[in-house]
This record gives sequence, structure tokens and C-alpha cells, in this order.
Amino acid sequence: MKGELGGVMINYLTKFYTKYTSTISLNKNLLLSGSVGFIVSLLVAYVCTKYSIDEFATSTLT
Repeated sequence: MKGELGGVMINYLTKFYTKYTSTISLNKNLLLSGSVGFIVSLLVAYVCTKYSIDEFATSTLT
């Protein structure tokens, strides 16, 4: 009984993935680009605060 339930669940997930492949791919790309942008922003803010005296320039760049 438990093995059949797992097979049904896998079948459902496979159908769901094949139906919405393009949407899932778009969401993965958006998540990846947002994460990379956030990390780059953190690095720019760190470098600006470390090497810049002017707080306005730091605020403008970040």
C-alpha cells in the first residue's frame, strides 16, 4: 500500500513538472538572478564602506 502511494505521488509530480516546465524554469532563473544581485550588492556596499569616506557616495552606489 505504501509503495503504491509513493508511485502515485511520483506520477503526479512528473505530470505537474511536465505541464509547468516553462514556469518553473522562469522562477528558477528569477531566483538565481535575484540571489546573485543581492550578493553583488553586499560586496559593493562592503567595499564602499571600507574604502570610501563619503557616506553619500556609499548610499548612492548601494
